[in-house]
Amino acid sequence: METVSEKSSFKELLNTNRCIIPSNGFYEWESSDFAQPYFVSLADKELFSYAGYWRNVGSSTIPQMQFVIMTLPANGKIAEIHDRMPAILPNNLVNDWLNLYFSFNHLKSELAVFKETLLKIYPVSTKINKIKFDTPDLLLPGDEQLRLF
Repeated sequence: METVSEKSSFKELLNTNRCIIPSNGFYEWESSDFAQPYFVSLADKELFSYAGYWRNVGSSTIPQMQFVIMTLPANGKIAEIHDRMPAILPNNLVNDWLNLYFSFNHLKSELAVFKETLLKIYPVSTKINKIKFDTPDLLLPGDEQLRLF
């Protein structure tokens, strides 16, 4: 996010094509010899939104829409796992993010202050690293999965 507003190809999109991407959490992998996956969600398990922008990467006759989730330097516990994280919008900022009256520069500082105390971070099974596994139990904390088998 630090450089996105400096690049001419993105600068205008940040003021005209902002969007939100709803989510219930995201995976992050610890940067080490052993790629331990973690799941990050809100502590209350509610849905939340990422700050993003959209653009047409197709043509005028065949539009192809694409969205980008903005990232920023990780804070708190996430910084111990990875150096970047998605820009999570606090609920009170969602409407302002979508309101083009507010410039990106006006909103940028608000994106970096999401309270890490609102997040729940826990290790999950390394099965998530294999595409053949796609079951809800992948969201269970690692130690709970072991008790299932």
